Amino acid sequence: MTTLEGFRLPLLNSKTRAQATATWVNLQALKTAHARGKGVCLVGAHLGSYEQAGCALPHLGFVTNIIYRDIHFEPASEFWNHIRRQTGIKAISPRRSRVEITEALGRGEIVVFAADQHMPAHRGIVTEFLGCLASTMTGPARFALDTGAAIITAHAVRDPQQPWQHTVIVDDESTLLTHLPGDQRDENIRFITEGLNRFIERWIRQTPNQWLWHHRRFKVDDAPEKWTIPENLRHLTDTKINRSSR
Repeated sequence: MTTLEGFRLPLLNSKTRAQATATWVNLQALKTAHARGKGVCLVGAHLGSYEQAGCALPHLGFVTNIIYRDIHFEPASEFWNHIRRQTGIKAISPRRSRVEITEALGRGEIVVFAADQHMPAHRGIVTEFLGCLASTMTGPARFALDTGAAIITAHAVRDPQQPWQHTVIVDDESTLLTHLPGDQRDENIRFITEGLNRFIERWIRQTPNQWLWHHRRFKVDDAPEKWTIPENLRHLTDTKINRSSR
């Protein structure tokens, strides 16, 4: 269904796309953060019709950049990038993306991070996620600290009775940046990153059947000796996961 919805996105005209793709709850929180002009790190997950939610943002008046993982099958990559361009999305590849993200936030734009993805060791830190070890992206924390951008969390939900109807729930601006534990940068990055994990965990537990995860999220336990695991999380190396479900 998500794929088919993606196919129809270019058929929606700019006047109706935002209304046709989703009902937005608490959109004012995003507008308020965006109005400060320092950019917004919009943190979401692969829940509900996440593609439709992202593609609606330009038609709500936001210049929007989304970081997409590369699709190795070239025709599929070209097709999806074409759809995103048609809907007004600026796609950023995760490779060598630091400058592009910093510049986008500096222009006061939105940068969307799907924070439920496995990250290689040079882009993530090992955290607890749904009771297991997971390498989690630190991008939202790093860029917010470096640029002064706001952090907003939001996720899409399908109506269980009418699954073609979608709601995007925007949370109030995150207070993680105003409750930092100290002056140490690494400590603050971990604090923010783990805090964002708690948001995503809550969303998934509310609608677990709507979490579309087509990559392996939990890879740390394949070879935990290769990762830097905080002492307070080492007990999770004994957590066993059914590999067939990952």
